[in-house]
Amino acid sequence: MRIKRMIIMCIAFAILLPVSLSAISEAAMLWMLIEPSARSNGMANAYIAQVDDAFSTYWCTAALAYTDKTSLVFQHSNWLGGVKDIDDIYLEYLAASTYIPEIGNVGAFIHFLTTGEHIRTSEDSPNEVSKFKSWEVVFGGSWAYRVSRELAAGVNVKILYSHLSPEGTGETEQGKAGEGYSWAIDLSAKYTLQKNQQNYAPGTLPYYLNSFSFAWSLSNMGPDISYINEDQADPLPMNWRMGVSSRVLHDQFHTLVINMDVDKLLATRDDTVLETFINAWSDEDLQYELDSAIYHIGAEYKYLNMISLRGGYIRDKAGSMEGLSFGVGFEVNAKIMGPDDRLFVDYGLHHGGDLVNYNHILSIGLDF
Repeated sequence: MRIKRMIIMCIAFAILLPVSLSAISEAAMLWMLIEPSARSNGMANAYIAQVDDAFSTYWCTAALAYTDKTSLVFQHSNWLGGVKDIDDIYLEYLAASTYIPEIGNVGAFIHFLTTGEHIRTSEDSPNEVSKFKSWEVVFGGSWAYRVSRELAAGVNVKILYSHLSPEGTGETEQGKAGEGYSWAIDLSAKYTLQKNQQNYAPGTLPYYLNSFSFAWSLSNMGPDISYINEDQADPLPMNWRMGVSSRVLHDQFHTLVINMDVDKLLATRDDTVLETFINAWSDEDLQYELDSAIYHIGAEYKYLNMISLRGGYIRDKAGSMEGLSFGVGFEVNAKIMGPDDRLFVDYGLHHGGDLVNYNHILSIGLDF
């Protein structure tokens, strides 16, 4: 009981802590904030409270605790693929999770980015000296535990590696590789309200009360990452996110889920925990704090548990991104280990901002 109480107190404190922290754009490895899963991208990434497979290792590790299945997922995306000269940026995500009795749910994942081939020029002229490739990768392990029937908590431990170039540019940087290492921790929690099925008939208006979920995460907490010069270390992109999900319709033919998320890039500080908590509410005026957050709303309609249509809207005022996203998914009964095994394929079109109209995301998964 004491362990459960401590977990609940830590969750409550962390949810309140970062509401007003100022966002920063100087963080390294910002691509880690690009959310995986074509399903989520089709709903403008309003997904933290709905995720229910191994993509939970990114979105909300605590969500793993609500299933005893083994899950395998993979995502591929040619990010900004329609933009000339930078069309070789690829994002990949591979994850697996399973349930172990008396321990909880565990998982492992790899998050990978390659920015393609670059040309090195000399200091005195634009003449090509050599070519090199840049890439970054995150390896992580996950653990989730069901604190009670409604509440679960989760944690990720991650190792980060960034390879920007094989060698520095200045005279003092020659012979030194432009690479950096760090580690990070993610924390998350999920609460699901589950009422008695006998009190709420499928297809009637009050049914949404039977499937309401709230989720929260605080990700990428770790030491700064440095490359050639340790005095110029950059902070990691610590991010705070919370969201809600409600299944407003569910019967033998139709299912409709509506989600809302809000997330915010946080400032790293050298303050004590108490000072950080106090300053979190007074960094800037309220309007600035609201505008620096990113808002997502999305919906998923599923027919016969086979075909899904998705849509969403994102508003990122600070990042000058605002628009619609769309997606489609197909799901079949795989029958590998049992009658409820499922194989799914998802495709998403996510609003791409000023550079490209939409980013294309493809993901596949297997739950058994």
